[in-house]
Amino acid sequence: MSSIQDRPQPKHGDGAPRIRPGISDTLLVAGLVAGLAASIYALAVGIPGELLWLLPGMAAVGAAALVRRRLPLHPLPGWFVVGTSVSLFGLLLSELTVGTELIGAASLALMNLFAQLFGLLSAICFTYLIGLFPDGQVYRRFERRILRVSWWLLLVPVLLLLATPVIPLPDYFVTDPIDNPLHLLSIGLDGDRAYSLIQLAYSVIVVGVVLLVL
Repeated sequence: MSSIQDRPQPKHGDGAPRIRPGISDTLLVAGLVAGLAASIYALAVGIPGELLWLLPGMAAVGAAALVRRRLPLHPLPGWFVVGTSVSLFGLLLSELTVGTELIGAASLALMNLFAQLFGLLSAICFTYLIGLFPDGQVYRRFERRILRVSWWLLLVPVLLLLATPVIPLPDYFVTDPIDNPLHLLSIGLDGDRAYSLIQLAYSVIVVGVVLLVL
């Protein structure tokens, strides 16, 4: 791993990608509220096992808030805050889809879509956090280009939802296939394969690891 001293200094305009403090602070509060709401819902509907995901998630948000407070001028804590906060949004939406008999197929498809989008957004934020560690600076032009391209992954769940005749649901979602009312494109893709492709998109974090090592 090359040291910071060995890297060329960033040119003008190639400094640290930042998240505005107001945005990260708002998402921090919203993430904690979402985590608390998801925890109450999990207990109310009899799925306490979800707390095994929610409690570590809320602890991660708390850790991100602590780092953000201690390093207010550093560019990376903002990515840490957003990455942990939006993951709780995704968990909340995932839990709300448990009662499929209470919501229509279109609502289920959209809630599942946004849960996947929040999960991918969290993965992209952690890609920035890892790839720009430890100082948050972009030292080479290709680093900035690669990180920018990672945002296009947010299109994956949208395109797969439009191209799948059944709603692409997680493996733990025990139910018969549910027809997708938002299906517009016919490319012969089933729900299981679509969900596998969505999961593959999460490997964007590997990009951050590669940038860290280079």
